[in-house]
Amino acid sequence: MFKSLKLKFIVSFVVVEIIFLSIISNINFNSIDKISQNLINEKISITKQLLVELIKTPLIVYDLATLDDIVKNFATVKNVIAIRVDSPENAIFSKYIKKNTLSQNIFNKIIHTPKTLKQYNEEEYIFSIADVIVENQNIGHIHFVFSAANNMRFMNDNKRLTYLTILIALIIGLIISYMVGNYLGKSLKSLTTIANYVAEDKDVTIPYNPKSTDEIGKLFYTMHTMQKLIHQRSKKLNTSINDLEQFINAVNQSAIVSKTDTSGIITYVNERFCEVTGYTAQELIGKTHSMLRDPESDDAFYKNMWQTISSKNIFHETFKNIKKDKEEFYVDMTIVPLLDNNGAISEYIAIRHEVTEIVDAKNKAIEAKKAKEEFLSNMSHEIRTPINAILGFIKILQDNTSNEQNMSYIKIIDSSSKLLLHIINDILDLSKIESDKLTIDIHPFNPIKEIEEVVKVFSIMAQEKSINLLINTDNEIPICLDGDIIRIKQIVFNFLSNALKFTNKNKSIFVNLKYDYNKTIWSISVKDEGIGISKEAQNKIFNAFEQADNSTTREYGGTGLGLTISVKLSKLMGGNISLDSIEGKGSIFTLALPLKIHEKEHETISLISKDKDLNDKEYKGNILIAEDNHTNQMLIKLLLDGYGISYTIANDGLEATSLFKKSSFDMVLMDENMPNMTGSQALKEIRAYETKKQLSHTPIVSLTANVLKGDIDRFIAIGMDDFLAKPIDTKELERVLDKFLNN
Repeated sequence: MFKSLKLKFIVSFVVVEIIFLSIISNINFNSIDKISQNLINEKISITKQLLVELIKTPLIVYDLATLDDIVKNFATVKNVIAIRVDSPENAIFSKYIKKNTLSQNIFNKIIHTPKTLKQYNEEEYIFSIADVIVENQNIGHIHFVFSAANNMRFMNDNKRLTYLTILIALIIGLIISYMVGNYLGKSLKSLTTIANYVAEDKDVTIPYNPKSTDEIGKLFYTMHTMQKLIHQRSKKLNTSINDLEQFINAVNQSAIVSKTDTSGIITYVNERFCEVTGYTAQELIGKTHSMLRDPESDDAFYKNMWQTISSKNIFHETFKNIKKDKEEFYVDMTIVPLLDNNGAISEYIAIRHEVTEIVDAKNKAIEAKKAKEEFLSNMSHEIRTPINAILGFIKILQDNTSNEQNMSYIKIIDSSSKLLLHIINDILDLSKIESDKLTIDIHPFNPIKEIEEVVKVFSIMAQEKSINLLINTDNEIPICLDGDIIRIKQIVFNFLSNALKFTNKNKSIFVNLKYDYNKTIWSISVKDEGIGISKEAQNKIFNAFEQADNSTTREYGGTGLGLTISVKLSKLMGGNISLDSIEGKGSIFTLALPLKIHEKEHETISLISKDKDLNDKEYKGNILIAEDNHTNQMLIKLLLDGYGISYTIANDGLEATSLFKKSSFDMVLMDENMPNMTGSQALKEIRAYETKKQLSHTPIVSLTANVLKGDIDRFIAIGMDDFLAKPIDTKELERVLDKFLNN
């Protein structure tokens, strides 16, 4: 009805004001009427009581003259118009009517309608009657007529005043509502204009007064603040949009992008997708990605993919696809479910990167790694097999040679052979560490006893070079720790080997042992008085195949693998190696390992510190030996002859299986790399024969120079009962004999 908010406000304000004032005036009029009526009733009541008391005596004595005087005098009271006193039988005793106020005829009419307001000749009158009671006897009646003119004038004056007040209030309210409405209208019109400018992203300055406390002022201030926030957010949004456009452009340039609906139907592909696959966008949109699927792929892969993305999770995998020209290619794909405002999946976006070269390189690396492991395994076997024979026969020669000169030659051969074996072991250990196949074996050990054994090995070499080799042990070192003592001794061996190599005669080497009970750290340091290492060289000596400089290799020899392996072993055990060296004065290598004290220290130490005398052991049993190398055959014969064991030699796996089927054996020592049939193949033949003939299980122990961790695991996995490495360690041999032939 009203288009203007200003007009709506004014009309509404006036209507509300009229209603409010009408209610107030009505209440006021009713109050005035009630008050006026109460006052009249009170006056009439007092007048009647007073007159009744005054005329009682004249009525009793029947003094009508006095009664007339009283009536005339009382009629002079304001608002009293007429009085008449009657007997109980309605005989008139006295009567008085004010002149010019009321006619006899009207008076007679009035008294016949008692207690009723009557209007005659535009005048209003009130009639009332009172009984005169003396000793419970009615002796007369008094009739009163009162004028209501003054009362009506009072009421009318009040009503006129009220109407005037209402009119003034309405005028003032109208003025105020017009001013306020005009202010609101202008403000809202200004705000509407500003809002339109802001919506159209036009520059506009919003006027505001920060000190204003009314709602309009606060609204302008809020609009001003909102404008600033919108400007800031618009700026950020534009920046984000620009960044997003660049990001999308970068993704499109480098990635294969596609989108599908919730059913997997392709709805979008970028140019890169078409370039890589050879399909056009028209050929792809409306289809599914199954047209790129490798026919050899597993259905479970795609089932898992759909389960993942339909659960609102991100799917990531690398797999093979087929191009339009049937060429294979690999992609690294990430599928992200896109959600609508209600959290439901609206579509899927897939971002792929072609990784064919990477996958090919990875496969080649795996093949190269496998070839490397096979090469190392074969090299280990080929090198360790003759060394096995050399070291075995050296031990036999040492036991059977009394000539000192010959013994010195044998010692040189033994030392050189062991050095060659140590180099081979370093190469194999490095290979195992790099392929994560070297594990740490934790056992309780006596730290002082074990390190003293290593020091004893080097004491003879130290004496020959006139070098003092001393060991200092902290008195508070525990007698039993948990750790891989074999690897710890290997690190200390490298420390001492380097110390002896680079220390000249008449100098000293110190081995110091300490244990920190608070940090549970065992420290082993080897301090030498050798040539030392320069600051520049200290950073590279822990790298594989590197020494301080080339002249070091030429003068002192060595492969440069010892320290590299030592550092890697220390890290595998949770420790570290530190170096403190001064060129020309010497070096200190320290191994720090977190090793805990064994829980049952005193029970275990008796076991780990007890030296077993195995030299006089004898065994009973018949062993089948499968070994193709005649030199190793001779060595094994000599070793087993010392234990009183009977044996049969087979030159290859095929001969070994044939002999096993013809005779009964208590144990088989099986080489791996043999002509005609390998050890693994012979094992399968023997196990199959045992099953077929329902024979009891015969222990078969792998005896081979293939000592890589993967080889050992493989031999155990195919059914070998134990493992012996070449060169043969007599203690390991006796351990196996104890396990299977101990009677």
